[in-house]
Amino acid sequence: MIEGYAAFNDHRIGTAHISRGMVCEDYSLCFENSEMAVAVISDGHGDRNCFRSARGSYIACHAAVEQALKYHSPSEKMISEIEKSILSEWKKNVIADCMADPVREEELSDVSEEMAIAVRGGSRLLKAYGATLIMAVFTKDFWYAVQIGDGRFVSVYDNGVYKQPIPWDDERCVGNYSTSLCDDDAISEFRYACGSRLPLAVFMGSDGVDESFDGDGLYKFYYMISNWYRYLPMPEFRRRLHELLGKVSAGGSADDVSVSGIVNFRKEIRLPGDAGKEKTYKIEHHKIDLTKKALPV
Repeated sequence: MIEGYAAFNDHRIGTAHISRGMVCEDYSLCFENSEMAVAVISDGHGDRNCFRSARGSYIACHAAVEQALKYHSPSEKMISEIEKSILSEWKKNVIADCMADPVREEELSDVSEEMAIAVRGGSRLLKAYGATLIMAVFTKDFWYAVQIGDGRFVSVYDNGVYKQPIPWDDERCVGNYSTSLCDDDAISEFRYACGSRLPLAVFMGSDGVDESFDGDGLYKFYYMISNWYRYLPMPEFRRRLHELLGKVSAGGSADDVSVSGIVNFRKEIRLPGDAGKEKTYKIEHHKIDLTKKALPV
């Protein structure tokens, strides 16, 4: 475990999916060892043509953690390689899943005719598993986060500032449309943030979470979770978090919900807007790669 930091995760089926007899298409995962902490979420698409997206999100989370662990001393130069390795591993495992469990005819009953014809012919299989991904990795002296698709990534700093350092893709993630691991040019659709100063905490949530809040409600939601993590016994924290996710879905988006994060459990996180006189955060990472929409933090 990195000194003072720990990771958590949870996901829960949405009330709309329960009423329709659907499965949870969100998934989340976290991992810790002495060298790094990893947190990840993935949101399977509700598109009828993505009929195995629940498997796609599961595969995405495990592929992301597995590939992150291969880079013991990550740097900004390595991020594109990490993205490529995650995408490659996801595709490989999706194809392996299709080989082990071929698509059954009943799975095609609700897909478009074009998709059904393609799948029967052995193509567009990645589309069936379509999913987003957000992952954060902390090491002792460097952190980074990568994202493809929607959902929100939030970082919190010791001056009380809450930020969303991964640039939003406002051209391709609009309304019900989102970039995806299944896209033909998925590698160009990744965005990232990184830095040498570890935030006090980072949180990531699927669109089912961020669409359930207005204003700074999302930040207050993560503030509450961080304090629960700091003060509650782990079994009680997990129980409350799982219960809270159910309330978020029921009272908000009605969608599946997933959260994951890495928090400093030794330092208090301030409420959003409670930064006192420290209203700015000094940018220490000066290099910006505009081709990847990197944002220094």
